[in-house]
Amino acid sequence: MNSEKEKPVNKVRYISVGAIAALTFCLLQPLGAASITITFNDLGPAPPYVTVTGLPLDILRATFAGTGCVGETCTVTLTAPSIYVTGAGIGIGGSENIYEPLSLTLSDTYQETLNTDGRSFTLTFISGTTSALSGAGTIHETGSVQALDYLQWAGTGLPPGAPNITDQVLFGSEVPEPSTGLLMLVGVALVGIPSYALGHRRKDRKGVPRAIWSQRSFAALTR
Repeated sequence: MNSEKEKPVNKVRYISVGAIAALTFCLLQPLGAASITITFNDLGPAPPYVTVTGLPLDILRATFAGTGCVGETCTVTLTAPSIYVTGAGIGIGGSENIYEPLSLTLSDTYQETLNTDGRSFTLTFISGTTSALSGAGTIHETGSVQALDYLQWAGTGLPPGAPNITDQVLFGSEVPEPSTGLLMLVGVALVGIPSYALGHRRKDRKGVPRAIWSQRSFAALTR
């Protein structure tokens, strides 16, 4: 009987030990040990702006003034996680020239610049520019949120061997949907065709429009 009464006590004891171990592991995690996502929002006639998502302490690694943009130029400083050892290595996606859909017309540019401290980047997004970046990659807008860049910090995986912290950079654009653009073209065509027909109606030798001449000829034949 006594052994049966002790079982619940042991079960509670094991649960308590497991909970304490999990809590200890969480408390030992260094600050800034998770990825964040930076988004440059370029959604139409309004000026672009920056948003950052992630855990409250982690998003502090991305700093910018106000909305992050002055006019059409947005600038964000991204700092490495606190556990990153300077010089360990950083995997990056690179700078990009952003073009309009199915076009060679430049729309925006994105440039990443490693700062002299070796553990932070200046990220610059310029909307509506006509100056392409030399040696940059190429992206075409789709009218949705798209991947723009990634920054992977070597040696930041916890526990050792786990995936490294990788921050992501996105951008959102607004372009007409294919169906909307097609409807616009059809509408223009439907408006233009009657105007063209009225302005270029063929005339017979006497200068009478063909439609009227045909009606008069038919009336004469039926008399």
